[in-house]
Amino acid sequence: MAQSNTLKVMKGVSSQTLVTIGIGIVEIVYFSIMSRLLTREDFGLFAALTAITSIFFSISDAGIGSALIQRKEMTEEFKNTAFTLSVVVSGFVALLLLILSGPIANAIVGETLHYPLMLMATTIFFNGMISVNFGWLRRNLHFLKAGAIQLIAFLISSLIAIIMAIEGYGFYAILFKVVASSLLTLIISFFFVGTKFRIGITRQHIKPIVHFGGWLTASVIIHSISSQIDRLLMSRLLSVEALGAYNRPKEFILQIGTRINGIFDTALFPVLSSIQDNLESLRNAFNRSQYFMNICSMALALAFICNAGLMIRIFFGEQWIDLKPIFQIIALTLIFNINGRLGDCYLRSLGLVQQQFNLRVFELIVDIICILIGFRFGIMGVAIGFLIGNIILICTKTIYLAWKMNISIRDIVNNVLGGWAYGFYFLPLIIAQYSIIPETWSGDILSAILFTILMVSLFLIWPKLIGHQYEKEGVNRLHSFILTKIQKSGHVIKL
Repeated sequence: MAQSNTLKVMKGVSSQTLVTIGIGIVEIVYFSIMSRLLTREDFGLFAALTAITSIFFSISDAGIGSALIQRKEMTEEFKNTAFTLSVVVSGFVALLLLILSGPIANAIVGETLHYPLMLMATTIFFNGMISVNFGWLRRNLHFLKAGAIQLIAFLISSLIAIIMAIEGYGFYAILFKVVASSLLTLIISFFFVGTKFRIGITRQHIKPIVHFGGWLTASVIIHSISSQIDRLLMSRLLSVEALGAYNRPKEFILQIGTRINGIFDTALFPVLSSIQDNLESLRNAFNRSQYFMNICSMALALAFICNAGLMIRIFFGEQWIDLKPIFQIIALTLIFNINGRLGDCYLRSLGLVQQQFNLRVFELIVDIICILIGFRFGIMGVAIGFLIGNIILICTKTIYLAWKMNISIRDIVNNVLGGWAYGFYFLPLIIAQYSIIPETWSGDILSAILFTILMVSLFLIWPKLIGHQYEKEGVNRLHSFILTKIQKSGHVIKL
């Protein structure tokens, strides 16, 4: 059973990785082009818009897609009830945003966002049905199909948005991309979901969906507010242009980080839900996944920190190079974010959605305090406040989850620090960047070369320096997995 679950996760991770690479390439190209075509004010307006609508999106989702995945025994009545509830809830939320778009726009930025908010209300309605379609695909472990749908929609909408930006539509080019992507995702997902949803509600299925999805939605709403609180307040406390300057590096880093973290989250959740009653299996899975995912998070964070200057020059343009310190501070959050995603995945898999809500309320309070203090020191203060709030929340969540699954704090510390330990080998490079290596194109390229050599040497040549567990399990398991795949394909392997 353990081996079967491991293979399921590895298969899911492999599929998600392929799709994530494809979407990531398109996202980076799109990001780079748009950064050179639009202004900081355009991006500031869009950041304020998405900060508002993300809260409504979290309401419209209602956790119904996750409820489909978490459900042990599926019936036609349960499936149709979930779909019907998603249509009703997302329709109500979309209507609510239409009605409140004027007052909300005036409170956050001004009349400029009134009509864009009304347009975004359509995507909220689409999102409810998309959530059910993708929940069904992921329940059946169709990760590649779900990702391909996202990739196609993203590619088409990005091309149209770039053309609009070139033609001078500014902020509305980004806005159109979101609307077009949502509509395309909905249409394509209905063709590939592999089942037919019908309108109909069975009373006995409402309660389990609402209990699981309701608490999950409440926690997602609180999380959306806390994660967007800096953007919601910055346009008023500082300026729209300052918001654009702050949000551009944050969006770039967290977008890539979220995609990569989502590989593990999407693959883990269905498998963990299937073993939710086996506490011993969950404990073992938690310890192993926490160790290896922290190795990945450290590598990702180091890639951003050590190559900040080069990334900004390539993907943003020279006009954004003054944001390098902000870029590096926000990159530090990636080290902790993966533990947060892992914790959320286990809380959902165990059905602890009410407890997750309580943790998210705590998150909101901490974030508001940290960011309000940070505003006194400008954009840099907001970035530092965001980082500190992140650290406090994730430590609290991890400790609670360890207590709930009867895992010792010592094991948690060993998992986390064991995954991070190799990061100390990069300190000389980071110090050299601020003292010896010039902040120019040539200096940034030199840093990238040194970083790549060091990273490849550690992971492939001297895996023992990463950690004994990585050397023993990570490298060997990866080799065995690749070898098995090749053998199954009919090739003869000679060692």
